[in-house]
Amino acid sequence: MGHLLVLALFITLGLRETLGAPLLGASLANNHPLAVLASVVIANLALLSVLAMVVSRAGRRAGTGDIRAIIRAEQWAAATRVGIVALHAASVFGLGSLDAVRTLIGDPIAIDELLGVLPPILAMSATWWIEFPIHQRLREVMLLRRLDEGEALPSITTRSSYGWSMVRMHVLFVLIPVTALFAWSDAATGLERSLGGAPGATAADLAWAPAWLREAAQSGLVSPPLIFAGVLGVFALFPLALRLIWPTDPLPPGELRTALDDAQRAVGVRPGRVLVWHTGHAMANGAVVGIVPSVRYVLLSDLLLSTLRLDELQAVAAHEAAHLRHRHALWLVLALLASAGLAGSLLWWAAVWTVAPPESETATLVVALGSVALALLVVGAVSRRFEWQADATAANALSQLRDPHQASIDPEASTAMARALRRVAAVNGVPIAKRGWRHGSIAYRIDRLDHLVGRASAKLPINRQVRAIKIAILVALAATALLAVADAWLRL
Repeated sequence: MGHLLVLALFITLGLRETLGAPLLGASLANNHPLAVLASVVIANLALLSVLAMVVSRAGRRAGTGDIRAIIRAEQWAAATRVGIVALHAASVFGLGSLDAVRTLIGDPIAIDELLGVLPPILAMSATWWIEFPIHQRLREVMLLRRLDEGEALPSITTRSSYGWSMVRMHVLFVLIPVTALFAWSDAATGLERSLGGAPGATAADLAWAPAWLREAAQSGLVSPPLIFAGVLGVFALFPLALRLIWPTDPLPPGELRTALDDAQRAVGVRPGRVLVWHTGHAMANGAVVGIVPSVRYVLLSDLLLSTLRLDELQAVAAHEAAHLRHRHALWLVLALLASAGLAGSLLWWAAVWTVAPPESETATLVVALGSVALALLVVGAVSRRFEWQADATAANALSQLRDPHQASIDPEASTAMARALRRVAAVNGVPIAKRGWRHGSIAYRIDRLDHLVGRASAKLPINRQVRAIKIAILVALAATALLAVADAWLRL
């Protein structure tokens, strides 16, 4: 969930640029930028103070054996991160925090956007540092259970290493590619303005550019293909940067590597390079990154590799490969854009017709907050169904590995996937009944796997459901485009 919240911070800035309407605090941001930014910092500190008090109280109650207080505090920490995003949206559209930054430093390439999201990013990073005691208490409970069962115990992580690992996994994972995209977009837009005859540009400055390129710039046709090329380049090359963000090493050839490659092939994906993700044995997790086969990686954490059995590791690898096969990352981005865009368009029309005149500050604020809130709800619901599809695809792949002629979900394959989920939850100190915004609860996913046993592989219900979701996303994108065209036509 963390990386999607960080992405939402930047999407808020993008919505601010797209809407282009006067802000509620435009004059305040221009005349008193330091006061605006100080109020944003103070509001974030207030949220963090409340979280710190909740965590402290939960720690005292946990000392009396009340584990539910720990779980509630962890939920409060997750809600605080959502609140930080909501506060960021309110500051951008209500107080004009991005405009305040630009009043102070101008509009340098990507720097103003980075400073605009700096307060919420620092606040979000602080939530992991604050919540560490409750994370550690849950982890200790799970470690005691593993000790009772005679299993090996992983090392106990420190507060600083836990906080830094969360920042690397959730914040830097999004911050680096999105910042690169903002920088590229600003550069492409600046080039287009220059070629189109921006103020101060002389004939000598434009002599290098052919006439057709200058004409294309005047028509606004230069920056879109450049921005699109930049998006493709960032997505294609980001896995190389990820190897530096997350400490990794290649998994050496052997039985384990062969088994993991077989699991990926069974899903229908060309095997990516398997990397050992070094977390100091603090986290059991897996991921797959890369849209280009030559720079595609399957990452499995050190704790995951040392804890799970071979068939469970195959289940994890197949699950991650399923996300790649079904292009879940792309569809999540499209779902975010479609829900935010359609909600923004509909809310704008509703606000204009009911509570405010066109392009008013109130209409802008309603559109911004409503579209961000609805987009988060939609993405959470879509993401949970993508997880169910990845689980089902992995169970089907393991069934095919056991018997290539198998036409239904094998009970042992389903059990292996369910056992992997249960073990990962136990190692990470996560109760299986705990509900997650993006993944749902482990208990519910296990129950769904149990109901897949014996079902025909070609007629899995979740596949039909996901197809309907993808069609709905495309319809929402088309409707957003039509509403944008209608809005532009009415403004003429």
